[in-house]
Amino acid sequence: MVGIVPNLARQMKQRAPGTQRRHLLEICLLIVAMVGFLVATLAYALSFRSHQWGSPADWALFGDYLGGVVNPVIGVVTVILIVETLAVTRKEAADTRKLMHAQARQLEDQVAHLKQEQKLADMHRRLEGVLIEWNRMMDRPAPKVQIAPILSPAAALCATCLKTQNSKDR
Repeated sequence: MVGIVPNLARQMKQRAPGTQRRHLLEICLLIVAMVGFLVATLAYALSFRSHQWGSPADWALFGDYLGGVVNPVIGVVTVILIVETLAVTRKEAADTRKLMHAQARQLEDQVAHLKQEQKLADMHRRLEGVLIEWNRMMDRPAPKVQIAPILSPAAALCATCLKTQNSKDR
């Protein structure tokens, strides 16, 4: 027992600060149970040291005595450990709920982001299609359409007059 305590103290220093209290409680309860067992054994041995220890009936009486004295101590230690376990379980469940809510918010944000990305990708794909069609149209030569001058009768008369006058001037 003397060698166990320093090893446990060394292990506790390596653990996270939140779990040190729980492990310290477990160690203390273990020590209480061991001390209770040793005290009960020593009390029995000191009280009945003059008797012979050889018969099975004596060992049965010793077992009954030891069970009667040590079992309540172990029962109390068990109840304390169960209460501590319930407290730790509640705390971990609350922490888990908080994490799950945070993850749900992150998931909602991620879904919104992915929807936005999908819209942007769709718009990009459409723009690429328009750009491809534009380039295809621009690489093709423009259609040759002859646009006949549409002249009004007065404009045609003026044009004829100008031609005749130019020919006279020559």
